[in-house]
Amino acid sequence: VSLTEYDLDHQHGKSLGESLKAVAGVNALQVGPAIFKPVIHGLHSQRILILNNGIRQEGQQWGIEHAPEIDPFIASEITVVKGAEAVRYGADAIGGVIIINPPSLHNKAHAFGGEINTGFMTNSRMAFLSGMVEGELSKLKPWSWRLQGTAKRGGDFTAPDYVLSNTGVRELDFSGSLGYKGDDRSLEIYMSSFNSTIGILRAAHTGNPNDLRSPFSYDITNPKQKINHQLLKIQASQKIKGVGELRMLYGGQYNQRKEFDIRRGGRSDRPALFMKLFSNVLDVSLDHDHPRHSGS
Repeated sequence: VSLTEYDLDHQHGKSLGESLKAVAGVNALQVGPAIFKPVIHGLHSQRILILNNGIRQEGQQWGIEHAPEIDPFIASEITVVKGAEAVRYGADAIGGVIIINPPSLHNKAHAFGGEINTGFMTNSRMAFLSGMVEGELSKLKPWSWRLQGTAKRGGDFTAPDYVLSNTGVRELDFSGSLGYKGDDRSLEIYMSSFNSTIGILRAAHTGNPNDLRSPFSYDITNPKQKINHQLLKIQASQKIKGVGELRMLYGGQYNQRKEFDIRRGGRSDRPALFMKLFSNVLDVSLDHDHPRHSGS
């Protein structure tokens, strides 16, 4: 099951987990108004594999209050694999696989182009702006490039009778790609950065009725989350005459998550929980060409 580019156009401004609710059989585990974690067949987190441009999203192994650190604007298609077909992706895909595919660098109709998407949501008065520009290096035609960025800011969400205090969202993401494609070899370098600050409903922590009478605000105070996720991908291939094609894929991720709570003694500026995750993956394969023999 896939969300095509047309489908994704109707989900602009939503987080990845919220956008996936449009796929049949996919739900979201929601923690507050801004945190959505995809659920397939009742399974989530490390039971669901997310492939971000071919790289496993390692942050999936964290808890239910940690949403995927991916900007949906990078994707031209999102595919959900469920059932027996997901077995080939490994044990961490027992619930299913979410494959996020950005557009190809080398399938452009023009040498230079781009797009801008913007929108506004009435609840939380959230505004977002996303832009993408891509092209070819004029003197070196096999080389292509792409730059993309997204900015999002929202204030307190509102219920019918009151404001949900301290539920704002701030997000700034960007990504860049550089690729070469020749007759016998190819190279692609991709990097992305996801940065967001998410407010946690203050009334859920203090239980004070006065929090339900707070005026609307764009301010984000404790309790809150600050997330930073960096991804680097290098993919290369080389055709070897008489042997086949040698392929190499490297992926590196650095995920930093800080959670701030309401603390005494002037310690509110220090995170109550500070987690870092640094992971690397290297995959080298050879596709061997078998010569054809004609029978007599």
